[in-house]
Amino acid sequence: VILAGHSWGGGAAARLAAAHPEAVSRLVLVSPDVEWSVARRCWSIPTLLLWAKDDVINPYIWTSRWWGHPNLTLHTTRRGGHNVLEEHGQIIAKWLREQDEREATAIAAGVKMH
Repeated sequence: VILAGHSWGGGAAARLAAAHPEAVSRLVLVSPDVEWSVARRCWSIPTLLLWAKDDVINPYIWTSRWWGHPNLTLHTTRRGGHNVLEEHGQIIAKWLREQDEREATAIAAGVKMH
């Protein structure tokens, strides 16, 4: 399952992923409202985090809750506030393709990804 969410919905998606990491293959979050303890429990899941530096609702400093995540891709925009931006669609699609390619390569090499 690929889970995605924005703001509070991102927090809900992350909490579900943290509770059932074996069921989640990818996590895509835009400015999620997530506690550090939840973010840490998602470390086994490849995660794309999208955040605008000018977000005043969920401040950019909250990305620090994800620091150390070994499977994290952080995409930062200078502007965009607390919005899902049109450009996010292309970024998400490209990241998902890259994750699929990485997984296929690992499977071909006999490496378990998750």
